[in-house]
Amino acid sequence: MQQIKTPASGGIKITAVTTPEKEDINSLFVKYDKDCLIQLINERKPVNEHEIFSSFEPSLIENTTTAKNQHISTSNHQHINTSPLNTTNPNKITYETQTARYIVKGGLPRQLDKMLISLDVQHLETALKYRCRLDLYEEKQTREEAREAAEKLDLRSDLIENDLSELCDLLEKHRENGLETNSPKDNDPTPDLPTQSKCKDFLSKPKLIDRINELIGKSGITGEFNNRIFLFIIASSYKMPDTLHALIQGSSGSGKTHLLGKVADLMPQERVERFTRITDNSLYNYGEYDLQHRLLCLEDVDGLKEEALFAWLELISNNMLRSSTSQKDDNGNSRGAKRVVRGPMASMCATTHGHIYKDNMSRLFIIAVDESPEQTARIIDYQSKLLNPPHGSSFVFFSPCLPRTPGKR
Repeated sequence: MQQIKTPASGGIKITAVTTPEKEDINSLFVKYDKDCLIQLINERKPVNEHEIFSSFEPSLIENTTTAKNQHISTSNHQHINTSPLNTTNPNKITYETQTARYIVKGGLPRQLDKMLISLDVQHLETALKYRCRLDLYEEKQTREEAREAAEKLDLRSDLIENDLSELCDLLEKHRENGLETNSPKDNDPTPDLPTQSKCKDFLSKPKLIDRINELIGKSGITGEFNNRIFLFIIASSYKMPDTLHALIQGSSGSGKTHLLGKVADLMPQERVERFTRITDNSLYNYGEYDLQHRLLCLEDVDGLKEEALFAWLELISNNMLRSSTSQKDDNGNSRGAKRVVRGPMASMCATTHGHIYKDNMSRLFIIAVDESPEQTARIIDYQSKLLNPPHGSSFVFFSPCLPRTPGKR
């Protein structure tokens, strides 16, 4: 049996390639060509000792597993010892020392100029508690509360004061980490390798726009050949630095909302925000990054009030909303606060009165729904084929896209 040297013994570094379920290298090469194999090689991962020797020496497996379990146990023990602040429950943060146990209830203030907390100081043996509400940034108040807690719990006040000083530092770091987690993140799911390979193959072939347009038609949009591919491109821009916007105009019942909804369904749904109605200040109250790189769909822009319409247009033009508002602090006092909602975002909306939005001409594309007799015939033919009437019966469908003639019913 040939001896295999591992990285731990100063030998060769061994890596492995993981293939999708029920697939191997040969089947992947036949289906997806060499590009898939190159991607697999680039994403290879190191192999641990247990996997290397699993088919050679059972005794070595047992020894390796035992050592690994001991290492994990030691690592967990060290992790517990090096993490004095227990933040499992954000509304009940616990910090324990050799002197006492400190419980912060209700979370931390968002204002960076204060550390006002509701604190329980608990004796480790008797479980007696001293409850107070103090600002850890106030030295005098902290010293007085430490003295009061020491007197009630029969502990040394200097030790409690030192613990509170250390607790303040730990809470500062925890709050800073919490603020960092509010930054924008790309949470889009990553497709598996076969899907990635299919996408690359689809995008590399000629006449991409025509093939996408054909697939859009199969999704449920009959006709509207130019409008549907144009709207798809506008909606797809939600992830670009410079996004696009569209206003779909048509008479009542012409199918504009259907067109908007079907195109929106083709986008990743975790990135789509669809609304029938928006209140005056709702856009201002979103989180800072809640609308960034999203697709906003407004089914009826005619129903928006002036304040909501202004906020939407401002988000389109400047990619940002800034508002000054009032909110209550931890003491119940009203204070001024600044709220920021960031873009960019793409948007599609529908209206029956496109001509009254003259100010929007420079912000978005005005798209008219096809209401021609030819489009009506396409819809009727599609519905007839879809329903497939039994026993040779024929049905006549009155489409919402039928042209209207004044004075006739």
